[in-house]
Amino acid sequence: MGRYLHSTLSLKAHIEEVSGKVVTLKITDNTTSMLSVSHGVKGLIVRINQMFLDAEPEVINEIGALLKDTKVKTPLIRQYIRNNSNRIKKVTHRKILTTHQGRHYNLLDIYNRINEEYFCGSINAVITWGKKTRKRRVKTRRLGSYHGPSNVIRLNPVLDSATIPQYILEYVVYHEMLHAAINVAPSNGKRRVHSNEFKQREKLFKYYNPAMAFLQSKTF
Repeated sequence: MGRYLHSTLSLKAHIEEVSGKVVTLKITDNTTSMLSVSHGVKGLIVRINQMFLDAEPEVINEIGALLKDTKVKTPLIRQYIRNNSNRIKKVTHRKILTTHQGRHYNLLDIYNRINEEYFCGSINAVITWGKKTRKRRVKTRRLGSYHGPSNVIRLNPVLDSATIPQYILEYVVYHEMLHAAINVAPSNGKRRVHSNEFKQREKLFKYYNPAMAFLQSKTF
């Protein structure tokens, strides 16, 4: 690993200067999400992988610009993550067999688009179609899941259908990628899978309302 160019305090000061925002900076060794931003009581909470302590000023400037305007383009952040992917701590687990291409949808294509549009390319998870099961009423069937220890997102193959709009696939993928991006904090001794932060960020998906309306009316 290279020499650190920033301390946590100097990195925080740099980001605050560029963004004009009050920031609580948390340096992590998260293997899934390299950069995550959420709203806290006193400004923004920025969780950032320790690799960014070595980042050039131009990359940090782009992080600050992103906090100021979430629609800003972030090519330097994306390239920095790609260039430093070898520094992400590897998690050892059994080999995961993945299937991206379904009859109607390719999950990897959808995952890559969502990663770029909503997560600055910072999510480092595996995505695959799950196994087909016997048909039953799907009101209680899970459409997707994220398994933290293996860092795997699985989608129910019931969604691989010409009757399912693409924005539904995109919403389910986005939902599961949020689980990968947000650290789930215990609340009163219980883990809150869908925290207030999660619910707020979930609504940032551009087709959130039509997706909710479709899923609530659908029995599959």
